[in-house]
Amino acid sequence: MAGIVDPSSSPLGATSTEDSDEEDDDEDDSDLDDWEPSAPQAFTPHNLWCEECNISNTSVCVKHGALHPIPNRPVVSRARASLPLVLYIDRFLGGVFSKRRIPKRTQFGPVEGPLVRQGQLHDHYIHLKLCMLDADKDMEKSDDMWVDLSDEDICNWLMFVRPAQNHLEQNLVAYQCGSEIFYTTIKNISPNRS
Repeated sequence: MAGIVDPSSSPLGATSTEDSDEEDDDEDDSDLDDWEPSAPQAFTPHNLWCEECNISNTSVCVKHGALHPIPNRPVVSRARASLPLVLYIDRFLGGVFSKRRIPKRTQFGPVEGPLVRQGQLHDHYIHLKLCMLDADKDMEKSDDMWVDLSDEDICNWLMFVRPAQNHLEQNLVAYQCGSEIFYTTIKNISPNRS
C-alpha cells in the first residue's frame, strides 16, 4: 500500500500522504471564520479577562466558566527557614522547643537582625543590647546598639527564643563575643522543652 505511513514510524502520527490536499480545503472552515473582533475595552484591574472570548468580565465568564487556580506554596520567613532541625516552634505556646536532648554547653548563633539605636526599637518584642567599640578611637566604647528582633524576614530563628520567667526555668544564656551575640545552653535540655 503506497502512500500510507505507519503511525508508529512518524513522530507526528501522520496516517496518509494522499489525502493531504483534501484536508487543506477543510481547514479553511475553521473557528477563525466565525470570530468577529469586538470593540476594544478599557482596562479595568477589577475585572477578569477571558482569553477565549477576548472580553473582560466583572466576575466569572458566563460562556467559559471559572478559571482553575493553582495557589502558590506558602513561603516561610527567613527566621523560620533558619531553624535547626533539632528544634521546632510551637505555634500555640510560642517559643522554640527541642525535638531531642540537647547537651549543656551547646552554642546557638549568632543572633541575626538589624542593629538600631534604642529609640528605634519596636515595642512588645525582645531586643538584645550590643556593646559597640569604636576601632578609630582605640577601642573606646561608643553608643550601644540593639539587635531588633521584630521582623521574621530579616532575623534568624533566635528571635523566637522566649525569655525565662525565673532562674529555675532558664536554660540558655546570651553573651556577646566580638560584635555578635550567641546563646549557649547552661544545662541539658530534655526533648519537648523550651
